[in-house]
Amino acid sequence: MREKIDSLYHHFYKSRSEFFQTVLKLSLGSGIAGLIPIALSPILTRFYGPDDFGTFAIYLSIINIANAFVGLRYEMAIILPKEDNKALRLATLSILFSLVIGTFLLGISLLFKDAINHFLKTDGWIWIPLVVINLILSNFYQVTFFWCSRNKLFSQVSLNRILQNGLIGAFQLLLALLIFQNYFGLLMGRTLGVLLSALILGRILWKEIRHSKEDLSWQNLKETAQEFIHFPKHMMITQGISVFYAQIPVWFITYQFSKAAAGNFSLAYQIVTIPTALVVTSFGDTFRKFATDLYHQQGRFDQLFINTVKKTALLSSIPFLVFFLSSEFVFNLVYGNQWLLAGKMAGILSLMVMVNIITNPVDNSAIIVGRTGFLFSWHLCRMLMNFGVVALCIFFKWDILQYLYAWVAMNILLYAVSFSFMYKFSKGSTPSE
Repeated sequence: MREKIDSLYHHFYKSRSEFFQTVLKLSLGSGIAGLIPIALSPILTRFYGPDDFGTFAIYLSIINIANAFVGLRYEMAIILPKEDNKALRLATLSILFSLVIGTFLLGISLLFKDAINHFLKTDGWIWIPLVVINLILSNFYQVTFFWCSRNKLFSQVSLNRILQNGLIGAFQLLLALLIFQNYFGLLMGRTLGVLLSALILGRILWKEIRHSKEDLSWQNLKETAQEFIHFPKHMMITQGISVFYAQIPVWFITYQFSKAAAGNFSLAYQIVTIPTALVVTSFGDTFRKFATDLYHQQGRFDQLFINTVKKTALLSSIPFLVFFLSSEFVFNLVYGNQWLLAGKMAGILSLMVMVNIITNPVDNSAIIVGRTGFLFSWHLCRMLMNFGVVALCIFFKWDILQYLYAWVAMNILLYAVSFSFMYKFSKGSTPSE
């Protein structure tokens, strides 16, 4: 019995050490990647105005919403199977579905481009294929990312994040200098940056697919699709709802206030959430992998859960409270009076992001233990509450900052509710002796 206890203690100590080493690798890559848009944003805001950022934000919201559906969420299951061949089939399924659905969306969008432009308050048609290309590339990047996470290729992921952000910023700046000083330069720059970085990282997955062609028969793909059918059934709708309500502020601010206001919100949100890429993504990606392993071996991962939360709380609390008090001054100094509203918004948003950084890295606990039904209920509730805040704003005629305070308070409350359930899930069930 004592040997078993010693073995489990050694395993946990080693796993914990490896966990935080991995977090450090990902944090370093995410941190450098996050500094790139921060460094370039004062330059880009001299070429692109609030209206351009507002239009760009609308296009990004379309990409984010559609991205929750095109791969049918099979990519989220890649880290779960014990067998690599099943994981590779899941990756292949997600890529194939994204190509088929993306092509269908392209045809429909071009057919109804006039109605779509009228609804979005935009014009032209060239942005439509760019959005669809971004959509397919984003899904391919996610598939490759989950495959790399499964195989603990964290250094490659970190380097690619740096490369992607660098390429996007460089192309956006280059296009502004040469020809496009409007939203099209922002969209085209993102397309080129994501394309090149996805091709580079995607070589890792493509090699595996080429070497496993025989295992990727239609019959095997069909069987794997059926085995993990709960991801399209539950997670596709759940993630779709999640992404949809996350885009509500962009759409509501655009139509209730102005595109310029949406542009200010977009810049503020981008700057404030960059630490999310540093902490949440790094801790979350690592937590997902190590928690899955612990759950397979021990039936629980609550100790890893607590240790992760302690670290994220320590990293986020003081910096964000300081930023809350100084954001308006910082934005005025760096971006000028044109972006003063963004500074006010950034301060308000920092309260929400602080809580998100503490709780978000462990929110995959429900997926790990197979409680996807809870996620659907929670995200549906959050979407309805988002609409509730919108209704209150319209009824009481709030200004944009009052709306933002209410939206942030609602999200903080929901993060707290989710956190309590995730901790309960992390306790799992202890394996029998």
